[in-house]
Amino acid sequence: SMAGIAIGITVLITVVAVMNGFEKEVRNGILSVLAHATLTESSGSLNNWQSIAQIALAHPQVIAAAPYINGGAMITEGRTVVGVMVRGIIPDNEIQVAELNRYLSTGNFNALLPEKSGIILSKNLAKRLGVNLGGQVTLVTARDEHHNFDNLPKLSRFEVVGLFNLGVRQYDNGLVFIHLN
Repeated sequence: SMAGIAIGITVLITVVAVMNGFEKEVRNGILSVLAHATLTESSGSLNNWQSIAQIALAHPQVIAAAPYINGGAMITEGRTVVGVMVRGIIPDNEIQVAELNRYLSTGNFNALLPEKSGIILSKNLAKRLGVNLGGQVTLVTARDEHHNFDNLPKLSRFEVVGLFNLGVRQYDNGLVFIHLN
């Protein structure tokens, strides 16, 4: 009976320790690619982000600031279509606030250039689409509301310039990075 209690307590301690380690890994994985704080206007955008970033950077606990946009889209290659969250970033700024390069298995975030149509996918998503580094994918997005004369979606072709593996299924199955511009 005492041996049973001792084994039960040992198992309980082991399970709690494993769960705490798992929670820490998931939290660190998510926080390493997402900002710890986000500033927006009530409209949902932040048009003058540079001046807001300077004000934020004046606070001693703020180490870096980076603009980004998020939006839903579909990504296609061949007959495969997958819903994704597109995150538009400026690589030089984003690398200061998120540990993106740590999770990059192939390519470089600095390959996302404003004048090129580059995209960084998770390895899982690339495998589902059947593409590798240098491959081409099509991003299907809604048209800009100010230029939506025909209500047709906007199709943009992108070259895969990087592959990442964050280890968090939600992001590894549906997050892509493009340049903010």
